[in-house]
Amino acid sequence: DDIKTLYPNAQIDHYPFMAPALEANPVAKAQMEALYAPARSLGNIAAVVPKKAVQDLLAEGPGSLSPAPVSTSDGRGKRDPQGWVVIISRPLPTGVLPGSKTQVAFAVWNGSAEDVGARKMRTAWIPLVVGATGAAK
Repeated sequence: DDIKTLYPNAQIDHYPFMAPALEANPVAKAQMEALYAPARSLGNIAAVVPKKAVQDLLAEGPGSLSPAPVSTSDGRGKRDPQGWVVIISRPLPTGVLPGSKTQVAFAVWNGSAEDVGARKMRTAWIPLVVGATGAAK
């Protein structure tokens, strides 16, 4: 969903680098982006709008979060009257075979609760049984 769909009565300002006139001039657009969104223009992962709802990220401790070299996960969420249903799909990691047992944990950011950066909810380790076809149970 975009902002207009979520908030139909909102008045939306724009960044100068988003002006339609700059679409024909990528050099001028990049210069404007560097002025008005420096973190985004430098590729800061926290400032770049993600291309997918699910991101593959790596961390070895606090403050070490970075994007995985290759993103293989995909996912989507849907709201129903009972809450959210989220489906995440990705290839099995090396060493996890169909029919095996392992563990999984998740980190979830809730923007409406002002979750950002290190402010997030984390699950404990959750037992995961991988089905004979490779599907999680």
